[in-house]
Amino acid sequence: MNKIYTPITFDRNESEGFFISPDNKIFCNNGRKHIDVLINHPEIFNLTTDYLKAQYKKHNEPYGFEGIARKEIIQQIIKQDWIHLRYFPRNGKWKFNIGYSDENYIKLLSFINIMKKKNYILDNDYFEIQRFNEHSTLISSGTYSVVKNYNINKKTGSYLNLKDFEKMLSDFIL
Repeated sequence: MNKIYTPITFDRNESEGFFISPDNKIFCNNGRKHIDVLINHPEIFNLTTDYLKAQYKKHNEPYGFEGIARKEIIQQIIKQDWIHLRYFPRNGKWKFNIGYSDENYIKLLSFINIMKKKNYILDNDYFEIQRFNEHSTLISSGTYSVVKNYNINKKTGSYLNLKDFEKMLSDFIL
């Protein structure tokens, strides 16, 4: 269940994107843009090339452009319980875009644990978590930082140990 399905050539000095599938498979973009992965492998995401091209045509954008069509395509896979995430090396930030399903928090915690064990997530990294409902409307957002096995809510300054962080994430589950 927690297997990495594409080779990770992760360099913390470079931005990197990932997808986590509805069945908790981790896909590393290996330096490619998210939209390029979607275009090159639509079948993995239960999409078709015709659907992708139609989205770009609808918005009069070049195929593969990172604009409105890309946003709508990513929102579509988030509705299907994919997690879309990116690591930003400049500030050690991990940004997660997740759907409404409660299982997404479990997948998020699983990913964080895997990446911490591999030393890809470090003690001074922080996470921005955005949760969207079935209509692609942002319903919750928060930023948290892991500092020597403690988490700090950047908005309130409160510290949480990892167990409390997991409980806090489970409290988001409706």
